Amino acid sequence: MCRYLYSGAVFLFAFAALAAPVHWDGEANDGLWSNPRNWSNDMLPKVGDSVVIERERVVYDVDTDNGNLPEGLSIWLKQEAELSVAKVIRLYDAYLSVESGCRLSGGSWWDLDGGTLEFEDGAIVDVNEWEQKDSNHFKFKLGPQGFRPLTPHRVNLGHGSLAASMKNITFTVDMAAYKGGSQTIVLFDFFRNDCGIDARNFEAVSVNIVNAGEYQVSLQWNDKTDSVELVVLGVAQTETLGLLVL
Repeated sequence: MCRYLYSGAVFLFAFAALAAPVHWDGEANDGLWSNPRNWSNDMLPKVGDSVVIERERVVYDVDTDNGNLPEGLSIWLKQEAELSVAKVIRLYDAYLSVESGCRLSGGSWWDLDGGTLEFEDGAIVDVNEWEQKDSNHFKFKLGPQGFRPLTPHRVNLGHGSLAASMKNITFTVDMAAYKGGSQTIVLFDFFRNDCGIDARNFEAVSVNIVNAGEYQVSLQWNDKTDSVELVVLGVAQTETLGLLVL
């Protein structure tokens, strides 16, 4: 059974206060991440930086060091920005926030290596390879009617410093804006599942449900559609589910 935590705490997806963030200004007019002229102060993002991309399409074209991002970046996609990958990107413990209308794209490889990814309802994921690796945390902010499914083409489960396992994955769902009643909401909808994820081993993931109110909520893997589904029922019955309520 998935490990559940229900909480009424405020879950912030809003733009946080950043210390001297690095902004994309696109001065080189080539759209390439690797060109320092495209960044504020004409300097590439470095380890631990906070990166803000607004309105523009940025191509991550770094092909050295296995496509690693600088370690521990925080990346904010805002106002219909797009981050597209030319070959491969390795998140390397990055935090990535994708606002509604913003997009992750690229027909190549997304290695999520230790990454935390936040998605607002209306965010778009249109990538080919989606490799979950080490400790990954996926966060979802529902809209009033639910959530637009994220659609990576193929899901993989890799291993880095940790063995490949669903127990290394956490899902957090913020329902503060939700008014859609009882329904099944698709969060991820994969076209191919090449790593053997099924309903049984999916139960190893950890699940945090935030601001659920009176809803009874569970998370499941659908073996027929290779999708991650949030099941919302209109009456809370936490005592029968054995959930921890804070």
